[in-house]
Amino acid sequence: MGSRFGFGGALAAVLFVVQAGAAPAALRTFSNPAAFAFGGTTTSSTIAIAGVAGNLIDAQVRLNGAGVQFYVNGLEETEFLLVSPSGEEIVLMSFACNATAGPVTLQFSSTGSLLPNGLPASPSCVSGTFQPSDFHSFAVGGAYILDAPPAPPAPYPGTLANLVGDSRNGTWTLYAEEFGGNETGVLAAGWDLILLLPDEADLAVSQTAVPAQIPPGGSATFT
Repeated sequence: MGSRFGFGGALAAVLFVVQAGAAPAALRTFSNPAAFAFGGTTTSSTIAIAGVAGNLIDAQVRLNGAGVQFYVNGLEETEFLLVSPSGEEIVLMSFACNATAGPVTLQFSSTGSLLPNGLPASPSCVSGTFQPSDFHSFAVGGAYILDAPPAPPAPYPGTLANLVGDSRNGTWTLYAEEFGGNETGVLAAGWDLILLLPDEADLAVSQTAVPAQIPPGGSATFT
């Protein structure tokens, strides 16, 4: 833009700062793409985030290529627990899907349907977006199978909604265990955190008057 200003005295510099209003949100994905294998003892995989300003607006988790070798018992004997840097403990799935479950990509959100439970008459897992699905009480004994340590001990009361307002910085840990112990589970392409964050964009414009000294009655043009 071009503007003309008249001044009654000398002017050394003029600074224009344009501040944004309510910051829009932006999705950012943080990934650990390494294959994550687990078996009859609790195993963990981490994603470390640092130097990102602001607090979470929403969070989702994606498990890429989840399956159990041989598919004898399938995913219903697998548990996944997410622990945030602030200590929120969220069971993503426990005793979900029946014995025929194969490799799938599961995205967990605070909205959507639940996975099917792990009872024999229930459907298999299919790729898609679901709410965290905790059916551990359906299993024999009604207890979680995760060993502690390294996983924190039960109960696990957290939900993805509990993450709203938290800092995203720090180490996020995904724990997994396969109950049978004679099979190997895997996330073939690792896992992702999909975080809705305040947009960090801001705008500032500065300009120095030329000439630096403007006599009374004079003017300067900024473009």
